[in-house]
Amino acid sequence: MKSKNAIIAIVLAAALVISAAVIVTRPQASADFSATIQDALGRNVTMDEIPNKIVSCAPSITETVYAVGIGDKLVGVTTYCNYPDEVNSRKENGTLSSIGGYSTPNVEAILNLTPDLVLVDGSVSAHQTLIDSLTTMNVTVVAIYKGSSIDEVYKNIDMIGKISGASDNSSALINEMRSRISNIESKLSSVATQRTIVDAIWLDPIYVAAGSTYVQDMFNISKGTNPFADQTGFPVVSMEAIIEANPDVLVLPGKMGMDYSDDLMSYLRNDSMWSQISAVKTDNVFILEGQAANLLNRAGPRVVDAIELLSCMMYPDAMNITLPRNLGDDYGAYLDTSYEAEDNNIPASIVDGIGRTVKLDSQPSRIVSTSDTTTAMIYALGLGDKIVGVNSDGNYDVPSTVYGLTTTGNFPQDVVDGLADGSIQSVGGTWHQNAETIAGLNPDLVILDHASYMYSGISDQLSDFGIKYLVTGDELTLGNIYNNIQLLGDALGKSASAKKVISEMGASIQTTVDKIKGASSDVTVAFLFLGSSQYYAVGSTTFVHSEIELAGATNAFGNQSGWLAVSLEAIVDANPDIIIIDAEMGSGSTTDYNATFASMQADPLWSQIKAVKNGNVYFLSNSARAVCENASLRIVEGVALFSMMSHPEMYATDLPRVIDGGYQQYLG
Repeated sequence: MKSKNAIIAIVLAAALVISAAVIVTRPQASADFSATIQDALGRNVTMDEIPNKIVSCAPSITETVYAVGIGDKLVGVTTYCNYPDEVNSRKENGTLSSIGGYSTPNVEAILNLTPDLVLVDGSVSAHQTLIDSLTTMNVTVVAIYKGSSIDEVYKNIDMIGKISGASDNSSALINEMRSRISNIESKLSSVATQRTIVDAIWLDPIYVAAGSTYVQDMFNISKGTNPFADQTGFPVVSMEAIIEANPDVLVLPGKMGMDYSDDLMSYLRNDSMWSQISAVKTDNVFILEGQAANLLNRAGPRVVDAIELLSCMMYPDAMNITLPRNLGDDYGAYLDTSYEAEDNNIPASIVDGIGRTVKLDSQPSRIVSTSDTTTAMIYALGLGDKIVGVNSDGNYDVPSTVYGLTTTGNFPQDVVDGLADGSIQSVGGTWHQNAETIAGLNPDLVILDHASYMYSGISDQLSDFGIKYLVTGDELTLGNIYNNIQLLGDALGKSASAKKVISEMGASIQTTVDKIKGASSDVTVAFLFLGSSQYYAVGSTTFVHSEIELAGATNAFGNQSGWLAVSLEAIVDANPDIIIIDAEMGSGSTTDYNATFASMQADPLWSQIKAVKNGNVYFLSNSARAVCENASLRIVEGVALFSMMSHPEMYATDLPRVIDGGYQQYLG
């Protein structure tokens, strides 16, 4: 049984003896969390709970927060924040608010968002003033470094990861960045003579990137000689100085106030002074617009993209690519996508989902996984052959492939076969593992999903046996699921593989999101469980809520939290456009779901609901039910199914009323 189903089972049982008005919520993973960091201004800042509402006061901070995997926790950003694309879409749909400009943050706008954490740029005077105002109001504020060097970029990533409870992600991100830089340096090892390069951020007057900047660091790594490295910051230089420097490559982050890039190039070629420059003569002037321009003025995780592009500008032969002279939002098409960082098979210490520090001296060869959600992740990381024990009540009847993913291993078939031939042992159910059985398997590591840890009580017994265990985090959002995959990747020496899995999942979900572009955004969805004497719905702070939102719909019970008991009258009041029903959780032995729908149409209350009136009621059965309630890789299929149910007009094939084990025939 999936961990989420198990939680629902507890809710269903408990709700029979409590009032229907009580909202049942799950324990938060932040209960045992505590982190203290020293920020860029030397202030010691402590967080005793993982922040769920974060405000970013700079575009580079926003990018870092997303790169660390916690972008879903952002509630406020500046008007200049526009990357990744989700920032723009969330601004449009109202789930992300503006707190003012980069140098003009609005204190009242920030306070209205009631943030748990505000991240500011410690080098900006307006942000320093903001710290005083917010701390007076008991708001936790962390000042990050200006980003004068790539090391400071790494420090910022590390700081944000630690204070937000995502240190495993931040460590993996830094390792990936360093690995990519090493790959670039390897390609440039054949370069014998360095070329000169100038980054002119404005032409009238001429401002250039000089020494003591992270741009200088990028030049150093990409083997570019900066003729203005002996100056600091972004000084104004004369035209004569530019002519004397005579750079081989000139980078212009923007059209310099002109309407078209062609106009700018024409100006440079026809100007009596600029036309003397080698870069202009040899057509090695690169005009960067949009997100490409942001690479050189935002000291964030995309610094590696900038280094790669600069290397390509100066040494196209070594980098094996010739760039266009104008780069915009599509600059990523010119990056080396064939490169994959190697996994680090010597795991470092990591902080697990309940705040414990866990360290393995070597990659485990015998793993016990107490949930099929974590088992699926382990297979996707390429370590399925290390599993010697699993929970016997897992959903192992789902297809062996996952829509849009290639990195799934041979799950669940290997588990089914292993349980049959004895090569994999059952250690009990998700909620009642047997510690003696686990100990008898002599595991190097036991992996507990968060629900197993919270409700099975197995952890104390494992400690008594001296067995090392790791707990994944709670799965409240899609981002949390990504975090768990990365957590396991970092712990098991498979950080790069985890990144690849997450990337594929993101691409698969994006395919679904792209399919429903232009669809109505006013569709409301209720995800329900029909108990024998009580109804249950899914609220916010659940990953199913994330599925509904990703499917371009609104959760009819999103104004409440967790997995909650509701009355039929409350469902009538919510009046959802779409109703999705788990046909097997709490519904007894009912198998004729079409008859169930007919009875809903005949009922004086059910028949008032738009979804029932219009025939937009779906029943999930067998593995389709499991897929939509799976806090692991199959969330990509859950999102696709939710999308098809929410926006049938956007698809050529209609879903049947009862969606069962053959659900994959409708995907794609």
